[in-house]
Amino acid sequence: MDNTEEKNAQTCTPDEACNNPAAEQALVTEEELQKAIDHIVDLVGRYNGRVVVAAFIEGDNTTRRIFRAANEVFASNGMNTKVYGWTGACGFLLKANECFDCNVKTMGEGVRLFLEQQNKEKMRRGMNPIAAMLGIAGCECEECED
Repeated sequence: MDNTEEKNAQTCTPDEACNNPAAEQALVTEEELQKAIDHIVDLVGRYNGRVVVAAFIEGDNTTRRIFRAANEVFASNGMNTKVYGWTGACGFLLKANECFDCNVKTMGEGVRLFLEQQNKEKMRRGMNPIAAMLGIAGCECEECED
């Protein structure tokens, strides 16, 4: 019987692997990032399923705003709450474009949602997930008390 795990076992310690110069990668340029995002946008357009991608790239003089949804995101046979959920997600991402046009109300809503999500993540890390969902107990660490 072939033991794949043993065949693929690392022959060095994790510290040695981290210090391996071959493992280091060069920094990504803005042009490489633009090409990668263009490729992803193309893939999303050809994908036969539900996917949405949004990106904001700040260059030297411009901010590029990208939004693409697969056609299947909005496809529905009758009442389908998933379609409403995906449509809502698209709406939030499209609304986020207004932040870059200095729409104060949208920027404030975005900041509020971000802080709310941060708080949820902090609660998840610091307490029982069931208690977090029910809002029963809070985290008692020093960070959360501040």
